[in-house]
Amino acid sequence: MVTAMATIYHHRDTGHCQPILRIVILVAATATLGWGWRWGKAGPALAPLLVWILARTPERRHRFAAAAAYFLAGSIGLPQGAATFFGPGHELLGTVFWIASAILLALPWIWASNCTGTVIALILDAVPPLGCFGWLSPLTAAGVLYPGTGLAGLAMLLGLYAAIGARHRSLVAVTLILATVANLAFLPGNRPSVPPPGWIGIDTSIGPVSSNPWQAAMQRSAWLAKAQNSAREAKIVILPETIAGPWLPGTAEQIRAAIPARQIWLVGATAWVSGQRADALMEVSRSKTPNQPLFVSPFPVPVSMWRPWTRDGYLATWWEPVRTLTGVRTWVAICYDQLLPWIWIEAVVQSPDVVLAVSNDWWARGTKVAQIQRATTWAWVRLMNIEVLKAENHQGLRD
Repeated sequence: MVTAMATIYHHRDTGHCQPILRIVILVAATATLGWGWRWGKAGPALAPLLVWILARTPERRHRFAAAAAYFLAGSIGLPQGAATFFGPGHELLGTVFWIASAILLALPWIWASNCTGTVIALILDAVPPLGCFGWLSPLTAAGVLYPGTGLAGLAMLLGLYAAIGARHRSLVAVTLILATVANLAFLPGNRPSVPPPGWIGIDTSIGPVSSNPWQAAMQRSAWLAKAQNSAREAKIVILPETIAGPWLPGTAEQIRAAIPARQIWLVGATAWVSGQRADALMEVSRSKTPNQPLFVSPFPVPVSMWRPWTRDGYLATWWEPVRTLTGVRTWVAICYDQLLPWIWIEAVVQSPDVVLAVSNDWWARGTKVAQIQRATTWAWVRLMNIEVLKAENHQGLRD
């Protein structure tokens, strides 16, 4: 449907479509692609069509409008999410974030009229500063088209997009043939089917951690009991982002005392690193209660967490190293990090054995943010041909 709509737009000389109708068709086509992210894996699978449509759109203003429609449609849950996270009355703030981010991400596509411009637009949207909110990137399609190929797959995808931008049909055909070969090689017998033995992720549905100490302790008791019951035979237990709240001595002791012998729990918490708050995973066992985290988010969500203009914002480390845990090279994607291509490229470069995807999406119910995170994670993990273990916290029922 999207391809047909775009084809109608590009028949400029037939006289069958007036200029305004052509623009409407173009915007509707790219908005449909952006909306596809709300359907999960359809988002990264359809994203290459955005590059194809924009590369065939001759006028700058039309490319900008089409790209903006894509990003607006894909991130339409931002106003509702901001209102839930910050509280009633913040819909306007969320709307500003939504529109501003879409406009900024659409701007590089003004110059995407050829091979070089197309590749530059993709890179500008994927790396900081624009990459700090560079969700819905067509680079995510590397895992769809070239599974199991790592950095080579990312290079082949850029080659495909460059060929599309240059309108070089032969190169497009070659890169698509390589995609077919990669997918045939990625049949079930050639990829992992199980996570590391004894590793398990635990989902919870407690909503936000209460600021009342008594209620927070009751919440911890609830998810601790669930973790104990769900992971009796486990070796490594992964729990959601910030599920423990602030990492205080009493919190740490309550969690440590609940952990069975010979188990290690990776617990999401707000820790302090160099005097600054950090979105972290703590490695805890019956014999170990850490003061410093094992993993720290390289880039917590802007404004709500990462606020470099204030003293109470969260730390951004900008790099997430692989850690070896019980002999397994482990990398973690913490909530907002799951949306950003440049952070996933850090994982691709390091070639971990397993990815841990932890999140706390209690505020995102009804926004499809969780579905976009899962689809993005699925695509990048598929590119690396490794397993992912998820631990998510939601408000009530799972999205």
